[in-house]
Amino acid sequence: MTCQAIQAALADYSMTALPPDMQAIVRDHLRMCSVCRAEWREWRTLLLVLDATPSHAPPHDLWPEIAAQLRPRRAPSPWHGWLAAWRRPRKVFALASVSALVVLTLLVATRGPRHVTLRTAAVPEAASSFVHGHMLASSRGLSDPIVRGLFALSVEEANERR
Repeated sequence: MTCQAIQAALADYSMTALPPDMQAIVRDHLRMCSVCRAEWREWRTLLLVLDATPSHAPPHDLWPEIAAQLRPRRAPSPWHGWLAAWRRPRKVFALASVSALVVLTLLVATRGPRHVTLRTAAVPEAASSFVHGHMLASSRGLSDPIVRGLFALSVEEANERR
């Protein structure tokens, strides 16, 4: 065994609290190692002094005095529980996540749906001339889907103006 392991076991060895086989190992080491032997003598001296010291029973009112000193001097504030929660990172993160979710939900709910309406050409005559120009340029005429869509828009605008 190393000196460090022997020195860790010296207190138990001094009080004969080690098993017999361990007692023999420590005893053999102490015969050969002067450093550990000096440490063991200090332990033995300490135990002799402690054995010679008289023991006294504590006074009967000792615990009530200690308990009175351990009690808080003033009542905790009602905010104490809330402030203690802020010291715990998991709870803070959970509260922040829930708050962000609530705010996001309220923002989406209060804005309502957004309807995007596409307006037809502002000047019906320009759209009409564009459709006619495109029809003339297209070899397929009204079979071209773009021409059909533009033609339908121009017809609707013309009907709305009437």
